[in-house]
Amino acid sequence: MFAVQIAKSFGADMTGICSTKNVDMVRSIGADHVVDYTQEDFTKSGQRYDLFFDCVGNHSLSARRGVLTPRGDIYRGRRAEQSVDDRSYGPCDHSACGCHGS
Repeated sequence: MFAVQIAKSFGADMTGICSTKNVDMVRSIGADHVVDYTQEDFTKSGQRYDLFFDCVGNHSLSARRGVLTPRGDIYRGRRAEQSVDDRSYGPCDHSACGCHGS
């Protein structure tokens, strides 16, 4: 949650990817765009991101890399780290992102 607010304070254009039940909450914390992953596959939208902060990990590393700009980067939260077999990104203590990992 705080990650969105901090990024917005620096002028970032934020896209939140969440389930239907969280769309209103993600908008309320400041996301400029919200993608409901139950309705749309963000990996096939053509949209590109400079930073992808992944707290869930329900897509492969190659799919996540496919949504990055050429200089984009991925940061994985702990829950994402445990659910995907690539272990190259650091853990999240969930104090800044608001996700609900272990």
